[in-house]
Amino acid sequence: MRRLFPLLLLAACGLDETYTGMGEGALPGDPLNPDPVACEGLDCPACTCNCGGDGPAEDAEEDTGQLEVDDLTGTAWRIDALTFSAPLTGLFGDELNGVIKDEIEAGNINVILHVTGDDRSTGRLDLDVGAAATDAGGYAFSEAPSPLVCELEGQLFTTGEPGALTVPTELMTPPALPISELLLAGRIAADGTGIAEGVLDGVLTGEDAAEIKIAGVPLGTMLPGLEVPPDVDLDGDGTPESWRFVGDFTATAVTLHD
Repeated sequence: MRRLFPLLLLAACGLDETYTGMGEGALPGDPLNPDPVACEGLDCPACTCNCGGDGPAEDAEEDTGQLEVDDLTGTAWRIDALTFSAPLTGLFGDELNGVIKDEIEAGNINVILHVTGDDRSTGRLDLDVGAAATDAGGYAFSEAPSPLVCELEGQLFTTGEPGALTVPTELMTPPALPISELLLAGRIAADGTGIAEGVLDGVLTGEDAAEIKIAGVPLGTMLPGLEVPPDVDLDGDGTPESWRFVGDFTATAVTLHD
């Protein structure tokens, strides 16, 4: 928080640099970098351009891997690293991610993913996701978690219908970052002990942004002041009023108590 405070003062006074959002009309699930990038120095098909006429990377068959665990039901993972790539970038994004990293390591941010159903015959994985508190060497949900229905193919899972998540953080007042329209994806370790390549994609609504404050400044005021305008139109009136939040995460297996 102390690292971020001088930057907020700078934001209030105006900045020469411009930090942009994801663009008008962006929705959860839209690609972060829709324009092709140069392949030079990249190992195709990792890049998104036409690699010598072989076609874009998305046409390449993805290695889904195989799970060694027959049933993941009851497995719980705690997010142990979370790095947001939107809406804040540059110096402000680095500072925000630094604060989140410190809070995760200190045990102040505990986000749990809990498998409540695993049906390999239909490729369906049911998850509960929510904030938790430490409890007898493990964790317990501190509020009712949000259910998510996911598609499971090999080790890869992807949510179908969006859910919600409130990330607890002392950085904000009240101490929480509510994310709606939540989509998750990731690669489960073959032995079920963790998640890698995780992606969290959701929205901070304009209403929530007006209520949440950092250093006494509402996020709904701060973000435009940082040249980060709303980029999501949830109400369909043609004018964006909310912000898309996107982050990468990893998670490790933990014990979850009822």
